[in-house]
Amino acid sequence: MRKLGSIEEWIKRTEEIKKFIEKLKPKDRLEIVSAINDCNAAINASTLGWQSWVQAPKVMNSFDEKELLEIFEYFRKKSLDFLEQDMRWTKELQKKMAEQKKKGKETTYIQKENYIS
Repeated sequence: MRKLGSIEEWIKRTEEIKKFIEKLKPKDRLEIVSAINDCNAAINASTLGWQSWVQAPKVMNSFDEKELLEIFEYFRKKSLDFLEQDMRWTKELQKKMAEQKKKGKETTYIQKENYIS
């Protein structure tokens, strides 16, 4: 991923990614998987950007307490929604793996890393 040099470049690139994601209309399983990957990459890029801000006191000092609380509430809601879906689909995968195991077909699965300490 290329490094962006300014806030203007970040905003422009993010707007391009948003338009790209909005236009995604996958037509088959392979395109659906690819579209999920595109969505995940967009979330990841944004999250990494936010992480760099949160770790930079000079950046976060730009926001007053009311703005920080608004940002927090937004992120908390999105985090809980995202984690709910994560658990839903992980449990669904777990069921499918158990079904495959009963049929004598082991499913290879790469464990997601735990990034929360």
